[in-house]
Amino acid sequence: MRRIYLDNAASAPLDKRVLKAMKPYLTKVYGNPSSVHKEGREARMAIEKARETIARILYRRPAEIFFTSGASEGNSWVSKNFKYHCTDNSHDSMMLANNDNKDGLVSYPLLASETGEMSYLADIFGQCHIDLTQAIGKLDVNLYDYKIDASNGTSLITLYDDLLGLGKCATASFSGHKFGAPKGVGVLFIRKKYQKDFVPLIYGHQENGLRGGTENVAGIVGMAEALRIAIEELPKNRQHIREMQDYIMTHVNYSAKIKTDNISTSWNWADFQYVRVEGHNGIINITFNHLDAQTAVQIFDREGVAISAGSACNSGTDEPSRALMASGYKEEEAKRTIRVSLGKQNTMHEIKKFIKILRKVIDNYDKE
Repeated sequence: MRRIYLDNAASAPLDKRVLKAMKPYLTKVYGNPSSVHKEGREARMAIEKARETIARILYRRPAEIFFTSGASEGNSWVSKNFKYHCTDNSHDSMMLANNDNKDGLVSYPLLASETGEMSYLADIFGQCHIDLTQAIGKLDVNLYDYKIDASNGTSLITLYDDLLGLGKCATASFSGHKFGAPKGVGVLFIRKKYQKDFVPLIYGHQENGLRGGTENVAGIVGMAEALRIAIEELPKNRQHIREMQDYIMTHVNYSAKIKTDNISTSWNWADFQYVRVEGHNGIINITFNHLDAQTAVQIFDREGVAISAGSACNSGTDEPSRALMASGYKEEEAKRTIRVSLGKQNTMHEIKKFIKILRKVIDNYDKE
């Protein structure tokens, strides 16, 4: 049985082109990038080239790009250096630091990991830390300029700008494995003016003395290549994912809402009465009437489909999703809600098969 992977928000498959770019740094270029000999210099050159690539894509300077093990490390690093307060849908790596200071910068995910919704913040004109984990690779993020959606005259950042301007942020973090890079590598952007007093989370001389530890050369090279590919293919992939999302939305719900180009459209389809579904940016939440999400994940797994009950970071807990509750879900509804997240490698054939399996699950298991 060929499995269907619909948990891309947790981790996307490694792009074959990324693996090809990484391979020399796994087999031939094995020097320590801190070493001064030829082998070390080759590794260092690869890291700095990757840093330049990522900086160019984000419209920032290479000296503001710091390599980490992922967004959780980057978020934790920020929490050590700033007074801040979180939005309700912030990542646990920020929430659990318990640094709730209303006078500090605001920390928020650009796209919520469990709903895919865009964050709309009136105080974004102030300092902020942005968790780009779900947004990077899906949006053309510009960390230099700042844009305002002219449609409502507020600080709404619109997903569907060709270029998403986020010039007011002090720091921003993301993980490579969300957009086709390997796990265990990420970026923390630190605006130049904040670096002087920035305290390391891991001490050492690497990364300009701010992040110790031998760099993951192959992972960094792979992440830069994955981000380059994601941005280059962004229009095509976004259209493909939107078509699959629309298909699910129109075949699942009797009163679904989907936000596309800042327009809310309602459908009334009767394929699955009484099942709630909402979709944003390739992340779709389906709420059952009676079936709890953890059980549903196991049933789908037996049927050959990988989905989730909220974000991977919250898996294994019985607590309802903060992000879902912040979006208006009641506690019991959140516990009955599964997350389906789409990726560029998914096909319409897989989506149609998923709909058939979903119908089977509802008919057989979503009962009192």
